[in-house]
Amino acid sequence: MVRNYLQEKLIQGIQRDGPIRLDHFIEHVLYTPKYGYYQQNAPSMQGQDFITAPELGVEFVNALDDWLRPTLQREQINKIIEIGPGSGALAKALGHIWKDELQDYFFLEKSTGLQNAQKKLCQSTTYQWIDQIKSFDSPVLILGNEYLDALAARRFKMNNQQCQEALIGYDHDFYWHYQNQSYSLDGYVPSESAMDIIDLKPVFQLLDPIKCGLVVFIDYGYHFSEYQALPYKQDSLRGFYRNQVIKLPWEHIGQMDLTVDVN
Repeated sequence: MVRNYLQEKLIQGIQRDGPIRLDHFIEHVLYTPKYGYYQQNAPSMQGQDFITAPELGVEFVNALDDWLRPTLQREQINKIIEIGPGSGALAKALGHIWKDELQDYFFLEKSTGLQNAQKKLCQSTTYQWIDQIKSFDSPVLILGNEYLDALAARRFKMNNQQCQEALIGYDHDFYWHYQNQSYSLDGYVPSESAMDIIDLKPVFQLLDPIKCGLVVFIDYGYHFSEYQALPYKQDSLRGFYRNQVIKLPWEHIGQMDLTVDVN
């Protein structure tokens, strides 16, 4: 097998330091400068590997408008922070139909490739790019479409009352390595899926600076009965490569998106 740069770096790191956490693996393959999937010049958001609702037409944006405009007006919200805004299609559409309500539309985007695409599409002075959530004295709308499933997750499971973390090791090939952990899962609802897996994502830490506002995350996943009934869905972690679902996260490293479904 001919290894690319990301594979070599991962293998070297695992051989040196031992198996790697899933969230660190995801961050590495998606966001390594120049080589990660979302750090390349033109990451695919428009159908080559996958497609999102704002790219399909006006129905999604119109539904958001019907749902959220009354609240924006009532609470006098004139600032939006969109987290993980993708191609910028949603921001451009909302910026147009909410032009009378909006003062600022902030992009929180860590992908340099997607930032370039957004700046080409959204050229109004209304749009600004930030590195982290900002605090405002007035209410703000935090908006994330298909953002939660893009968050890097740590993965745990309970085995005979022992908490184990799923790590990725390497021995001639990548493999899952389960390691006992003292991490407490108290307060988390036990997984109902066939895999009995708990994926943890630190989304609320991101929102700490917000004093007042509305948080809207829109995402998609499967009910536990679907995981049980359909074998090909029996893992919430999957890759998308040329519109095909890939089960193992170490296939097509740097060339496919990785996502962890929200149950």
